[in-house]
Amino acid sequence: MEKLVIEETKNSPYFLFDPSTGYFGITGKSFPENARKVYTPVFEWLKLYNPDSSTKIHLVIQLHYISSSSLINLLELVKRFCSYRENGVDLILSWHYDEDDEDMKKVGEDFMKIVDFQFDMVED
Repeated sequence: MEKLVIEETKNSPYFLFDPSTGYFGITGKSFPENARKVYTPVFEWLKLYNPDSSTKIHLVIQLHYISSSSLINLLELVKRFCSYRENGVDLILSWHYDEDDEDMKKVGEDFMKIVDFQFDMVED
């Protein structure tokens, strides 16, 4: 499967999903006017992605700012990745946050509780 690359804009993050390496990264800021429009191509790509039990995925989320509408989409995306574990996929999720950004740290911790999966919390 081809990798997914969506370039960062002033208001939306950079997406790099590379099945050949197992690296799936979301970096930057996410506060677009229409978050669903930004995340729809990602969800469409994920509909076609079908990892098997030998797959190793490292999902890295390194956002410096995220709007409430983006939070909804990001949580949906995290749930999708966590659902792959039901098929035996080896998932590591690294949630990066700035050392002085308690809000982003709390979002990561809240997401962990919602999806019932232990993230690697990485202080940058």
